[in-house]
Amino acid sequence: MKLNDPTYWHSLYQSLVNENDSSLREKVIAEVAGLVIEDPYIELLRLTFLSEFSNPKEHIRLAGLIVQQRTPLNIECLTAIAALGCMRALSEPNRRQFIASIINAQLPKIITALNHHASELVCRKINPRIPERINRVMIIPSFFANPKHTPSMLTVDYATIFHQLGCRVFICAPQELEPAKMKNYHGAGRVVNLPAVDLSSWTMHIPEEVTAFVFDKSLSMDERYGKAIDLALQFDPDLVLCVGPYSSIASAFYSVRPVLALPTNTASFLGCADIWLRGSDFFMTENEVTWQQEFPMPLSVMHPYRIFLENAKFRNLTRTQLGISEDAVVLVTVGFRLSSEITPAWADQMCDLIAHYEQVVWVLIGDATPSCLSHLSPKKIINLGIQSRTVNCLDLCDVYVNPPRMGGGFSVLEAMGKARAVVSYADSDGGEKIGVLAVNDEDEYFAKLHRLILNPEQRVHEGRQLAQRFFALYDLKQSQSSLVNACRLAVNHFKERIISTV
Repeated sequence: MKLNDPTYWHSLYQSLVNENDSSLREKVIAEVAGLVIEDPYIELLRLTFLSEFSNPKEHIRLAGLIVQQRTPLNIECLTAIAALGCMRALSEPNRRQFIASIINAQLPKIITALNHHASELVCRKINPRIPERINRVMIIPSFFANPKHTPSMLTVDYATIFHQLGCRVFICAPQELEPAKMKNYHGAGRVVNLPAVDLSSWTMHIPEEVTAFVFDKSLSMDERYGKAIDLALQFDPDLVLCVGPYSSIASAFYSVRPVLALPTNTASFLGCADIWLRGSDFFMTENEVTWQQEFPMPLSVMHPYRIFLENAKFRNLTRTQLGISEDAVVLVTVGFRLSSEITPAWADQMCDLIAHYEQVVWVLIGDATPSCLSHLSPKKIINLGIQSRTVNCLDLCDVYVNPPRMGGGFSVLEAMGKARAVVSYADSDGGEKIGVLAVNDEDEYFAKLHRLILNPEQRVHEGRQLAQRFFALYDLKQSQSSLVNACRLAVNHFKERIISTV
């Protein structure tokens, strides 16, 4: 057997998943666990393989340590492990566990190694320059896909704002969450499940003057870094904005230009930035902000603006179109990863609640319906699939239901803007958005959901509260002055850094 061949491990994983004899499966896993491997690549495959069956946190932690010990530095491997670890953390039920998952997987150290490598490439070609004015902005998303992908839409919305401010804008997307041959660095052949890239779908959203370049995922990361640097040389940005949890190439520009970071969740940016456009009022220690002192401390600017609410180019979906009666109480849940985010235990309670109320219908807007919900009647649960603008589906909603997950903040905001009641757990992106109305545990969650189903006046009252909060804090139409101030602070911070190193 060729232990250095990833397809061997992938085949072994599939055979064990399909094996009905549990004793045989356990015997094979025990044999793999007992192997003593010196080659770091084989050990990475062995550890990630074992993480699928037992003690996942410890095996993932050890895999992160192994990756850092590899010499010479394998950029493809580090990028794959970073992407897999980040997306794995997003499946955690709350922010606290999200942060713990990131640290356990050694991502701050792994991303630091990637940042250093990318920074060396940038500094070879681009000299530091202190901009007198912000005329040209380069936006680097962690991943850029299509209008149905909320972080991609956030990228375009900020491109639109900078364009309205009179800036030239260039979207440069090296697709760092999707490195080539990712599955070759995981014993079970895991890849990050990301939406399809479709540049033609942006015609109605991106201003004509804004240009975008999305890199082919077959290119190596060094090829992507090199091309991004060449494009930056041509564009000569005055400022770089990163949209997403991390970007090594955006962090690399920290050496030569002011950098703003706009993370897509309530945790801080995994990288180097002058300004963190903070959307959360969670208390965070300095250690959390710098991710264990791996990254320089950014200036924190409260800048919660995240979505444009209305889009007249899309029609609102109606109950009549879906065959839902006007007197039904419609619950709505949105998410790209609902099939994995909705857990069986939580689903069981939701199913009991839906069965208890004849008038309740649950509408999902996302990927495949979770298997734990497959027994529900088609009249009680409807999956509309992933939509370009979920806000246009919310007219039929009575209560927005955010499951226990780290994410969900953008769809919660859309529900708030439409004055809909929301049920969401605290210590998460969605919970942070609704503030004091977030619930702390499962009992409180379902008790509140029962109350809202039975009490339309309470639904209206909470919906109005949340609409007021949305327009006070989150509406992108109000973001320009705050963004201009953040850019000014970024330039000043960059100037101080550059002068201090001369």
